[in-house]
Amino acid sequence: MPPLALVLLAAAPVAGQSITADPPAAAPLSPASSDTGSALVTADPSACARSLTLTLATVRRGVTNAGRPSTGRSAVAFSGVGVACRWRIDGLGPREYEVDLSGPGGSGGAATFTASPGALLEVSIPAPAVRVTGTIRINGAAVERARLLFAGPAGQAGGPRVETDAAGRFDARLARPGDYRVFITGDSVFSQSTAASFDAGAHEWELNIVGGVVTVEVIPSSSGGNLEFYMEMGNGSSWGGGIANARTRLIRRGVLAGTYQLSLRRNGQRVSDVTTVTIEDDRSTADVVLREVAR
Repeated sequence: MPPLALVLLAAAPVAGQSITADPPAAAPLSPASSDTGSALVTADPSACARSLTLTLATVRRGVTNAGRPSTGRSAVAFSGVGVACRWRIDGLGPREYEVDLSGPGGSGGAATFTASPGALLEVSIPAPAVRVTGTIRINGAAVERARLLFAGPAGQAGGPRVETDAAGRFDARLARPGDYRVFITGDSVFSQSTAASFDAGAHEWELNIVGGVVTVEVIPSSSGGNLEFYMEMGNGSSWGGGIANARTRLIRRGVLAGTYQLSLRRNGQRVSDVTTVTIEDDRSTADVVLREVAR
């Protein structure tokens, strides 16, 4: 596999880095410059088999105002995953870094290291520390194609994204144990999140969302620009997303109890009347028509 171009998402300290995927075994094991360091990264082939991307991130450690340790990670470069499951990273400044593997099933593991000028480090990515399997239900019924994002622990760059099957089942791998915020979305699911904590090892995690059903008929009057549907609450919380520029029927199941204001926006401007609905429990239903009007 040929070297992949560096993708920069951060500032100057990462300039000059390069990632070579599957470097030949005969490659000289010496850093490209005495001013920077290099890393030869390997991982278990089974982890690579379910991963698509190697991510390089910088790590920043500090202390919060409350005196607790804090860690921040910023992704700075990416590379594809090849059969050899091996990479060489050059041009690393003297600081702390993390490499992690990710794919459709979540994390393939992560490793942290500190680069030194003039040194070539050998870094091995361990298997992911946590495996979470489980079922997502709404009012007791399994939900197909619900999307889950595991965000955290605090400061972790990105997070595994998985989708439920026809039985509502999912299987996610997390690089490290800790406290997570799990975001649940889907074409027929009311977007929401919940906190969860996972120790190292295997976990069976069940989530039953209890809520009502909101059905919305969207009738646009033009096709120019981005059309979005919004559900908002008085406390400032809002849920929305882009929708097709055509007559569309939206269903949101598992809507939590509360009062919501429903509307359409195009290019950031409200283009419909606001309709208010109240959901009291899992037996509540609301049918709404939102028609785009000229402003």
